[in-house]
Amino acid sequence: MADRGVSEFTLNENSLYYGCVRPEKEGLPWTVTQVPLLYDSELPVLISVDQHILNDTSVEVAVTATDFSMLTYNWEQVYGPNQITIDNETAATVIVDGLSFGSYGLKLVISDELGNSIEEEVEISWSPDP
Repeated sequence: MADRGVSEFTLNENSLYYGCVRPEKEGLPWTVTQVPLLYDSELPVLISVDQHILNDTSVEVAVTATDFSMLTYNWEQVYGPNQITIDNETAATVIVDGLSFGSYGLKLVISDELGNSIEEEVEISWSPDP
């Protein structure tokens, strides 16, 4: 049975590498190959939250976040004087409808592809013009 080589994972200077030592064909010396792997241990970063009034009962809330990998979003209401509707609750930009006078809290969870996540509370203080 032919020798298939040796492989291992190593951490060098905060980078994760997959290393493979394998024999070359036709009796040539062994070679060492190291390939950097993507390793993301950083949390997503929330950069900004913008609110734009749409009408007497609706507001658009848009967040900007950054991370090494793709992000997902999840919004839900945590408090307020009445139940509201969050349109497209898995998007970075949502439309919140059903607002009446008062303060509303929305929980926003931003996650990356490797499971790193942050949780933020976004407050909407609603006082429509008479």
